[in-house]
Amino acid sequence: MEPPHYTSQNIARGLGLEGFANDLQLAEADQAIRVLLLPSFHPELCISFMQKEGEHKLSIVAAREQIWQQVWPMPKPAVTFRAEEPITEGLFQSLASALREATESAPLAVVVLDGMRAHAVLRGEHQCQLNLNENVAERPQYSAFVALALTEAWQAVQEPLVRNALRSAAEYVGVTLPEEPTPAEKPLVRTVILGPE
Repeated sequence: MEPPHYTSQNIARGLGLEGFANDLQLAEADQAIRVLLLPSFHPELCISFMQKEGEHKLSIVAAREQIWQQVWPMPKPAVTFRAEEPITEGLFQSLASALREATESAPLAVVVLDGMRAHAVLRGEHQCQLNLNENVAERPQYSAFVALALTEAWQAVQEPLVRNALRSAAEYVGVTLPEEPTPAEKPLVRTVILGPE
């Protein structure tokens, strides 16, 4: 994909979301944290923690293959794995606090070639309150926030393919999670009709 088009908004659309920070799902929530993860060597994924009318939930969308590798100038809809689970208010508040600490910390003077970029937003009162978009190696506090989000999401969901996507991303922040056994994929059979009917 052409780098100018590899934006959070376009990647989120490639994952089947309406957008990144301003889609309807987040706009309808009382509070929300969304983290879009862009690992250098693994497929992209998006984790959303939402509070609406006293209920808290987690929603994850993970691409099967890297959107970055698409040959199109703009992202096309990717095959995705999805999971949704309830979470506690305490977890939501811990994540919000960790993201606030990350945005208040000073970045390190480092040059990062690969690794994982993460774009995180905190929404409340129908507007974006915090917005941080950088490589996780640039701030230890940001890496800690992403590690917490990935670990808690992995513990909350049961879907093996989603858990393995979270596991792959967690490696970029120094977290080792167990690999889940996955069911064997059904073989893809393509049919071509040659000649007249």
